[in-house]
Amino acid sequence: MSDIPDSLERLIGEVLARRENDARFRANVSRGLSPQTETYAYPWVLPSVPESKNKTVFLRAAGLVASYPQIANGEKSLGKSLQELTFRRTGEYPKADKPDIVATRLALLQEQDLEGAVDLLRRFFDLNKEAQIPMNYFAIARMLAHWGNGQSPESQSVRERPLGDYYGAWS
Repeated sequence: MSDIPDSLERLIGEVLARRENDARFRANVSRGLSPQTETYAYPWVLPSVPESKNKTVFLRAAGLVASYPQIANGEKSLGKSLQELTFRRTGEYPKADKPDIVATRLALLQEQDLEGAVDLLRRFFDLNKEAQIPMNYFAIARMLAHWGNGQSPESQSVRERPLGDYYGAWS
């Protein structure tokens, strides 16, 4: 599994570099977000996949990056970016006793399988289209690569991190 982050990061870098100027590439790679249309992304994504068991993560991560060219790559964690999105939408930082739609969805994230997590990420990105808070696509791809089944301590830690960052627990 050690080669997953390197090859995945190279793929994400390529998608970031090409998504604004190569419409055909962007359209096909974007289709990697859905199991029903992912075959359109195969010629663009599969050459980067080191093992077939990693195919879905690579397709979904690349598809997410390609689908939102208006949202720049950033350096903050997912939780911190979503915290900023909440502030832009409501004028307040997240409060446990007054959760907004971002907080409500983020609380569900850790319970999802990979497909459910990607679907929730798409919803966050859709909410972010207007505000255009930069998202750290590399960190999101790494998170998805280590999403697991939620049973191992590593998987649980990966799944808990966005919510903890959102409420400022680990930052």
